[in-house]
Amino acid sequence: MFYQLKPAFAPIQEKPAEGVPWVEVITQQEMDSQVTQHPYLARSLRHGHSCKAELFDHCAAGALLVPRKEHSPRSGHSFAFLLTADHLTFVDDTGQIEVLLEQLSYQPGLEASPGELLLEFLELLIQEDAAFLQHLETQLDKLEEQLLEQKEPQRFENQLHRCRRTLLKLSAYYAQLDELGDTLAANRNGMFSKKLCRGFELFSHRAGRLHSQTASLREYSLQLHQIYQSKIDLKQNRVMQFLTVVTTVFMPLTLITGWYGMNFVNMPELTAHELRHTYGTYLRRHDADIYSISKILGHKDISVTARIYVHNEIAELRKAVRWCNRRDLIQEDIDHEFDQTGKRP
Repeated sequence: MFYQLKPAFAPIQEKPAEGVPWVEVITQQEMDSQVTQHPYLARSLRHGHSCKAELFDHCAAGALLVPRKEHSPRSGHSFAFLLTADHLTFVDDTGQIEVLLEQLSYQPGLEASPGELLLEFLELLIQEDAAFLQHLETQLDKLEEQLLEQKEPQRFENQLHRCRRTLLKLSAYYAQLDELGDTLAANRNGMFSKKLCRGFELFSHRAGRLHSQTASLREYSLQLHQIYQSKIDLKQNRVMQFLTVVTTVFMPLTLITGWYGMNFVNMPELTAHELRHTYGTYLRRHDADIYSISKILGHKDISVTARIYVHNEIAELRKAVRWCNRRDLIQEDIDHEFDQTGKRP
């Protein structure tokens, strides 16, 4: 795709005549087929993971990586460029360059050299970034208001992590654009006019201000994360306070039972008299006769032992009922056999 710069910036079907400044957009495949004509472009594409510009004897080459920004059609792609005195070449496989150049064609009275068009193109890339950073700041303000109102925002960590990741990418992006503008403004090969160098210098300053604003928002997001972490720590402290109170209440009992359980075979303060109900029931469960139990407990009357101090557990009662039922069945069998034979077994 070709664009002419004079008499006005507009797309054309064929390469313009000699001496007419022009812009070309090619794909990487087309560049590979003409690698001998574009050696500096191939070198710039090796830096496609960052924004960088280099000045050579009679040209300038570089690469741009535009990070993806929410709701922005001008983000999320990378491309390379080659600038000479009479033409500007872009390498792009996404089609985004043509969209951006079409937006530039709508600017009234745009009649520029290839260097001036590159400057306008760079300015277009960051034209709406201040508004986007303001949008991120508004999101962070809403998160802060919810935290201060003692409300826990839904998916707070996910929202904050997404903002911080975006700010991290933008911070590196603006820092690289700042350096790119300084490189072009330095004009070490003398191919730019003073006016154009001043334009690249102003672009570098704008990128630097965006970088400073991004750094402030990153610091803001870090403070929000610290506030959120403080709220979590406060909740954990309250839970620990409650558990400490519970532990304090039950600690004396635990200490006493642990002390006696580990240091005495027989409890010095406890005798069979203090545990007479439990002790009597325990002896009865282990088949001790009621007379022996009464004597151990010190009772003169065996009825006192049987009525008050020896308790039959549910299991023992069930066992007795089963024994009675089984006895009745045995007696029925004996009576039935006697009726048939006349003899008792």
